[in-house]
Amino acid sequence: RLPEIGYYKTTDGRALYYMPSVAVTREEIRPNTDVEISFEDDICKHLDFKILGEEDFKDLARHIIGDYFRCHTPVATMTAFAHAMSAAILPQLPLKKSPVLWLAGDYSNGKSFIAEGAQCFFGPFTEFLNAGGSDKAKVGAASHFRNATLMIDDYKQTLSDWGGKAILNFVQAAYDRSGRSALNRDGSMRRHTARVRGNIIITGEEVPTQEASALSRMIIVDVGSREKNRVHGEIVKTRRREYCGFTPHLLQYVYGLPDHDIRGIYLDYRAKLEEPIRERYEAEGAQRIAENLAANMTAFRLAMDMLVAKGVLALEQRDALCSQHMGNLEIIRAMVCNYVSAHRGANLFLEAVSVLLQNPARYHIYGWPGTDLGEHKNSSMLGFYRDKEPGEIKLLPQAAYAAAAEFSHRNRHTLPPLPHIARQLLSGGHICKERVDSGKEAQMGYKQVISPHNNQRIRVWVLKTESLGMFAPPGTPAREEQQQQPPHPALQAVGE
Repeated sequence: RLPEIGYYKTTDGRALYYMPSVAVTREEIRPNTDVEISFEDDICKHLDFKILGEEDFKDLARHIIGDYFRCHTPVATMTAFAHAMSAAILPQLPLKKSPVLWLAGDYSNGKSFIAEGAQCFFGPFTEFLNAGGSDKAKVGAASHFRNATLMIDDYKQTLSDWGGKAILNFVQAAYDRSGRSALNRDGSMRRHTARVRGNIIITGEEVPTQEASALSRMIIVDVGSREKNRVHGEIVKTRRREYCGFTPHLLQYVYGLPDHDIRGIYLDYRAKLEEPIRERYEAEGAQRIAENLAANMTAFRLAMDMLVAKGVLALEQRDALCSQHMGNLEIIRAMVCNYVSAHRGANLFLEAVSVLLQNPARYHIYGWPGTDLGEHKNSSMLGFYRDKEPGEIKLLPQAAYAAAAEFSHRNRHTLPPLPHIARQLLSGGHICKERVDSGKEAQMGYKQVISPHNNQRIRVWVLKTESLGMFAPPGTPAREEQQQQPPHPALQAVGE
């Protein structure tokens, strides 16, 4: 008896995938007469494969390409298909993580329909898991979908906990395959630690953006408000219970490939997807984003290669479909990078300080042209400015961080710790590196200066004024130098 479905190895090292009624090896797709698989959760009761003859399989494959791919925008449908396929072959991929696909979009725009179709590649499902409940409950349910895909439907930010922390905790636990102890229905402890070992698809009208690190763990697709293709959609609705007959053929094909072939395809796609990120984006987790997309593209390519081997596609058709999907992933890459860049801790910090300084009654930069401290005696100083050093603001790290953290908390964001903010400000080019003191101060980006406010020696961040979107009024020495400079790219990303 086995506690879960998925990939196993035989005593002689051959790959084997078990479902309740089907077993898949390199040699054959056959009825499972070897083992019994029992489930604890009702959500798993439809997990199973279907055995199809060659002609029935070819007809199903043509339907998937002709109807499922076209029932909505291909960026969403083809990515969801590849996400499901990558779940089945996770043990064969070099990526030892579980990417989370997030389908975002307006109410009733078809995102759940796309995700339901993707889960049906692992069984004729009619019931799906709702996003309500704790992150621990989701991990417990997802732990049964080993090397399979689970959809979590209809996340709503307004109905979630404060800041969406539960869903973000789940995303991170799912991606990292973090384990936790779990109970059986009778109250006894499960023998195996509950962890996600397949792929997750989440649907929701909005993406929780409180953590840049969580965003980099996701493949985010904006399904948009495009009109659904109802003709193809109706065909999908009637045939998606057959999709669980497609996946065994991909498994059989992949189990017959040398591991180094799969690794070579994956590494090639990862290099192509990663290079533009490092060149163009100030994005944390660039490698992680590229790895997630490369796993998706590799699974899609292997599925198309299998269809060529089966005689369903010609080589030219495979190349056209792979080229189209690579274009899909380039669109997704730009979207995820923009999300991550805009919600890095440093950018959230800069945005918060910039907004706070728009209210001089509460916060100000000492010495900034036009600032009248006599009018705002109770205003808190976040830094100071000198005309003889145009383009620079000496920001007080502790005071600015405390004010920004309070502002972010009111807006349902949590800033990373101050040392983390300092490293990002340095790496993002916001702090003038040539003005940073050597030694221990360098890691935090500090510069020791004399405060013009009280003539005491203090530690500051020498920040570029454009990083805060601040430009001196006309007629000041700073204005002439600054007026030709565009806003910093990070601040543009925050605005977008």
